[in-house]
Amino acid sequence: MYKKIIFLLCLFISLFFLSQNATAETDKKIVGLGLGISNAIPTIELNLFMKPMPLELNPRYYFSRGLELSFKIHVIQKKHLRWHIIDPGVYFLMGTTPLSVADVKKERDMDISLGTGIDIFPYKNLAISVNLRWFLPGISAAYAAGGDAAIKYTVENFKIEPDKTLEEIIKENGEKAFEIASDKTKEMYIKALKEPQIQLILTWFFY
Repeated sequence: MYKKIIFLLCLFISLFFLSQNATAETDKKIVGLGLGISNAIPTIELNLFMKPMPLELNPRYYFSRGLELSFKIHVIQKKHLRWHIIDPGVYFLMGTTPLSVADVKKERDMDISLGTGIDIFPYKNLAISVNLRWFLPGISAAYAAGGDAAIKYTVENFKIEPDKTLEEIIKENGEKAFEIASDKTKEMYIKALKEPQIQLILTWFFY
């Protein structure tokens, strides 16, 4: 995780100095198409700048994985540079492997995504984007993961104490089962935050 952040910071600084002699102007760029990689996954991105607001709509397709719809919120917008933060979105899983916490797949049809990044225009209509994005399992996946952990704990106790009814086991271990479900959910989100996607995308702006 820390190595990824250090790598991004070095890349940001390098790209910033590279853009100092650029001839592009970011406020004139509205529609663009980008190609790149996201943790080695081929990625295609559409850029739709929503003037006069500092917002950019980004449909983003991860080959064989899924489709993301996100917004870039430009906090800093200089002549050759855009820095965006928070960048909320939703990710629809279309393949069999999620972009984070790959072992959690049950009820995993939609994730919440967040990110930050920088767009630098080194030459006319060309932009280099470096992004860091997190993909957090949705509420349904969280309930499913926590519920499965609680059920597993309850069943194991039922095997240990076969003389008791399932109702008695649930009554006696309900609080502990709830605690286990909560811990499993927290563990899942912490793991997701430790598995960000590093994106490097080259975009050509047509307008």
